[in-house]
Amino acid sequence: MWRARFFQALPSIISDYPDAQFIFLTLTVRNCEVDQLRSHLDWMNKSWQRLIQRRCFPALGCIRTTEVTRSALGRAHPHFHAILMVNPDYFRYGYISQANWRLLWKDCLRVDYNPVVRIEAIKGKLGEVDSLDDEFLGGVCEVLKYSVKPQDLVVDKEWLEVVTTQLRKSRAVSVTGVFKQYISEKEPEDLIGEEQEPSEESSGTSVYFKWKQKVQKYCKLPN
Repeated sequence: MWRARFFQALPSIISDYPDAQFIFLTLTVRNCEVDQLRSHLDWMNKSWQRLIQRRCFPALGCIRTTEVTRSALGRAHPHFHAILMVNPDYFRYGYISQANWRLLWKDCLRVDYNPVVRIEAIKGKLGEVDSLDDEFLGGVCEVLKYSVKPQDLVVDKEWLEVVTTQLRKSRAVSVTGVFKQYISEKEPEDLIGEEQEPSEESSGTSVYFKWKQKVQKYCKLPN
């Protein structure tokens, strides 16, 4: 559903901000017990609010999703994926290195350890929607994927039952900045749910992807 919403909004975003740059950001915390997942997510959401309120936070618009994976020991690993749209001169003025992102997230979490943070920038002009770079589009699919990996849903029935209870009526996605003009947020919904595809009546440019097991990423299909 969120993937469809973002792709439906993307033509308008690019039209209004043709020179903007996009960044993929992943923010993690240490694993927690599954029955503590809801309180952990509440804490992470408060930490995220502190982060986006920092003066140095560079995003003009941002969409952030929550993913929960299962560790080898059966613990929960909650983390955030985000797509940030920044000014075209971001890499010259106001650039934040991965090390500084880690310090920022650590400070917002108010923890005494160094959380794992990953940042990936897509450089260059995006141009027209129908010629968008496969790496960018595949990255969008990766960020806006299922909140719980399908393989984790079938490994441990008891784990799934607890996770389902913990995530019930939790907000899976947060939209901030100018993205709110293009992407609407509905009421809180379960983080476990099926992705809804856009209907045939939907207007705008359609872009289709397929997961390529060999390269372990989404690739755009020809129209």
